[in-house]
Amino acid sequence: MDNISSLRWSRESELFVIEKVRQNECLWDHRDPMFLKKTFKRHLYQRIAIAIQEEFPALAGVTADAVMHKWGNLKKTFSRELQKAKQPKSGSEYTSKWHLFEVLLFLTDTASADQSVCNYSEHQSQDNRPASMAESQDVVDGTSLVYSGSEDVDGMLTHFLHDESEGFSPASSLSPHSSSSGTQQAGCSRELSVKGK
Repeated sequence: MDNISSLRWSRESELFVIEKVRQNECLWDHRDPMFLKKTFKRHLYQRIAIAIQEEFPALAGVTADAVMHKWGNLKKTFSRELQKAKQPKSGSEYTSKWHLFEVLLFLTDTASADQSVCNYSEHQSQDNRPASMAESQDVVDGTSLVYSGSEDVDGMLTHFLHDESEGFSPASSLSPHSSSSGTQQAGCSRELSVKGK
């Protein structure tokens, strides 16, 4: 489907997108070492689009761009609702009535980050650097992690679709109180293959 706005997202498909994005911290956490790696993130969004197509036949034409657009809209709505909760009208406490607010609470500690930086990198659909600059390197805990184009992507994403598609249950997989504290999530930086070991 070329027209992103013509897609009809169900509550279950929105929850599915949120869960897939939540599992990949580099798509939402600006502190993740892979957050600024646009090519890598694009591959993740493509994988999410494929998973959506398999899980929700009505969204068979969904693309990586459509998933990025949907995620951007979900984040914006959450940020607006969070602002309302932080600044309630005098004498009253604000309680969001948006059905996805509690599910997106994992974004709370990143929502206060510089939105212009986050939005800029989130909405860049293509890596504008020349192909010769596509290799990127990060140092995490003294270990050099190298990503150089699409040849490593499948290896880096081996568990991405793990068992999540099979038996997906929005109610059980997305608790409003599930967060990265206390449980280890599959962050993007942990999926890289380590070279030279």
